[in-house]
Amino acid sequence: MKRLCVLLPLLLLTGCTERITRLPEFAMLHPTEEASQTETETITETTKRSANAVIPADAPQIMTEVTTDLVSARMLYALTLRDLLEHSILPSGSELEVKGEIEKNRFAVYDIDHDDREELILEITQADAEDCFTAVYDMDADGDLRREVRYSAELSFWSDGIVIASYTDAAETDGDFIPYAAAQYNKELDIYEEFAYAAVLDRAILEKQDMLDEYPEDADVSHSGKVYYVSDGEPMDVNEYEKWYASWHTDLVETEVPMQALTAENIEKLEE
Repeated sequence: MKRLCVLLPLLLLTGCTERITRLPEFAMLHPTEEASQTETETITETTKRSANAVIPADAPQIMTEVTTDLVSARMLYALTLRDLLEHSILPSGSELEVKGEIEKNRFAVYDIDHDDREELILEITQADAEDCFTAVYDMDADGDLRREVRYSAELSFWSDGIVIASYTDAAETDGDFIPYAAAQYNKELDIYEEFAYAAVLDRAILEKQDMLDEYPEDADVSHSGKVYYVSDGEPMDVNEYEKWYASWHTDLVETEVPMQALTAENIEKLEE
């Protein structure tokens, strides 16, 4: 069987561990993402030590625990962002090879998972394609930086703790459908867990590539010219796919995240 040219990208979802998901029989759009060393699970010891020392021992006792956590988290995030801006050091401790202007990377400090604590949302775009990513970080009970989710894709955040990772660079091979992964925040584990990834086979594109024999005609019951794949499932007709999509997406509301440029001025605001 010939390898299809209509592909679902390699999806990297990272909570406590790295894992790789892809559609069966589908090659990867970004093979270099596998085993990427740019962003690993390890957080630098320097960051950990600094995080544990941001609140002075003689701080006023009027500070509540919530306020202390808030200040500690913001100081930790500011330190992390300064390492990136001034030394091109990622939260993992590895070095980012900047392509473009480092200030054009973006960040936000925002309670994106609605757990009453602010998270650091980091968007890396000024790098080679395989090194670009968007991730969410939190401060754990020990004052250390930990990652809740990471995708090498464009992220959008929605109500019900949903995050959607859209692989817009796949549009040229998948027609007007953008492959995506969907994950939901697990409050108990404090990570996002992927529950689906979706891709499409476009009959017209396969025909142009002289690969029409790869198209599952039987699955295209409504003769739309497209069949959809959700996670490891069988190809489905457009009506079946739209019913599945509506079952979890219909009432969602997108969250507008206050992203800002990675500049010294914006980082300083976290320290005020």
